[in-house]
Amino acid sequence: MATSATSYRQVILGLHVHSVLQGPFENGHRGRRHNRGEGDEDAHEDTTRSIIRQSASRISTPLPGSTGGSTLFGLVVMPPEEGRKDMRLALRIALLLSCVASPVTAAPAVYHFTVLNDGPSLDYLFQETTGPLVNYGSLGNAFNGTYNGTPLRGVATPGSDLGVSFDGTDDWIESLGSAPAQFSGNPTMSIETIVRIPTGATSLMWAPFLHWGTASPQTGRSAWFGLQNNTANQFFVGFYNSGLRTAPVPLGAWHHVVWVRNGSPNHSQQGSTLYVDGVAVPLSPDTDLLGALTPDVTSTTFRINRGHDLTRSFQGTMDELALFDFALTPVQVAAHYAASGLSAQVVPGLFNTGVDDAGQLLNNGAVDPHYTLVQSSDPSFPGPNALVPLSTDGFWYGLTVGSRWIAPAADESFAGAPAHPGGPYTYRLLIDLSGFDPLSAHISGSWGADNGGQIKLNGQPTTNLCNSASSLTSFDLTSGFGPGVNTIDFVVTNDAGGGANPTGLRVDGIAGTAGPALVGVVPTGATALALAAPAPNPASSSARLGYTLVHAGRVRLSIRNVAGRTVRNLLDRDAPAGPGLATWDGTTDRATIAPPGVYFVVLECEGQTVSRRLVWLR
Repeated sequence: MATSATSYRQVILGLHVHSVLQGPFENGHRGRRHNRGEGDEDAHEDTTRSIIRQSASRISTPLPGSTGGSTLFGLVVMPPEEGRKDMRLALRIALLLSCVASPVTAAPAVYHFTVLNDGPSLDYLFQETTGPLVNYGSLGNAFNGTYNGTPLRGVATPGSDLGVSFDGTDDWIESLGSAPAQFSGNPTMSIETIVRIPTGATSLMWAPFLHWGTASPQTGRSAWFGLQNNTANQFFVGFYNSGLRTAPVPLGAWHHVVWVRNGSPNHSQQGSTLYVDGVAVPLSPDTDLLGALTPDVTSTTFRINRGHDLTRSFQGTMDELALFDFALTPVQVAAHYAASGLSAQVVPGLFNTGVDDAGQLLNNGAVDPHYTLVQSSDPSFPGPNALVPLSTDGFWYGLTVGSRWIAPAADESFAGAPAHPGGPYTYRLLIDLSGFDPLSAHISGSWGADNGGQIKLNGQPTTNLCNSASSLTSFDLTSGFGPGVNTIDFVVTNDAGGGANPTGLRVDGIAGTAGPALVGVVPTGATALALAAPAPNPASSSARLGYTLVHAGRVRLSIRNVAGRTVRNLLDRDAPAGPGLATWDGTTDRATIAPPGVYFVVLECEGQTVSRRLVWLR
């Protein structure tokens, strides 16, 4: 989002975000929690639900100069004196929901507000195309950054945001100011970033997302948050010569990564929690380094993608980076991840028929670069090329700006079409879900076929049928995806006929989302678990919760809030191997209605656990 530092702050002040959105953190310093009793939360539930319903019905555009309240992403934000207390919880939730419901691949504007509201010292958006890297955090412009090398700035994302790409060789950023005292010694702190490391990327020698501290004497004197030694698919948190690393992380998708560090133990391998996409992941000592030591970080400038001692760099794109001088709570981390929108990233490689890589319509006679004719009942037109016909059957659905028909031949008019035999003609689209969670994938669109057809996903028939070429029929793929490359086959059935017998396929409005692949929570023991994405999500009346057991075992399925407390136990019984299904209607174990917000669906079996996020609207 290309906004200047001045105008960005004006937007924040104009919308009363800092005063209205503080919620349970209002009486603390820069985001430290103010403890509110459970009874107080319950007392606000009815008001919360009412305000969210009212806010949803009061969508409007900002009114410059209006004194009746500002609008933020379509939600009415009243001035602080007008019922501020009752609106805080509702507005925080509503803002998160406005993001979660929209598929993006990088942070939307609501994420910036959510992070800034918790009071970071550094808050870099990487939105500038020229000039310095602007710090929106409390340390101010004295900690703006200088771009070095040849980073690709202003990288556009579908989330209407901008980021910076590093080539893995000579691109790096350095702050103007040196780290203040609270980040020296054995600091308590939190660092978070939104980053994408592409498949096949390179990384050199513990390349840092953020680093500071002296290079000599080295051991324990500098802090490191980034990637592990020469490994692009493992995160590292710690200090020079001692730290912790994750299991391999799926590449190719955007990830929200947060290092929360409690400096009270004088131990480099204790007090650290790393969250990847809202989930605390397992950490193990980095055996490429020394064992435990006492951190004693010194004050230097902050560096991104470079050490103070050596060239240490990674190949990838950063969209956000924030540093806090306190430990974020699990509730805050969950709120930041929910605001990031990364739980529904755009699936790459989805194209309508008859378009190029930029989505522009192809010319007559062109070969479709995305769909392949892998099966043809006409030996004269065996494929694999699928062509945009020069002319089409007059009964076919007409031309639109987003797609064109494709067919075995360049002329599929009623008079000039070849005498295609009856039978199947299969057009294949390949999509790569590497780095994504296939259980969360969802692809939809509409299609037409002459004379009709069925969609197959990875060779398996689906219930998505089409019986017309004169209109388009919607399709919806919600299950059957696997890791890596998936095949979507549009099997067109051509009826037998004499003389000219046109056949073809039209796919329009195809789009899809998927969450990032889970890190450190996929079980590897004797009882494997799979928990499907809740449907629908967000939900307001009920949510379907599907799961699969490879082996029989004792199963517990529960709904938990962001604090980890169980809201509802749905299952606790022995279950056979195979698929299962449960439904949550929004009620708690106390037979009350759960308040709107972010929840976790947790599936447990034989000591192993998987979880999914669920947004509840009612």
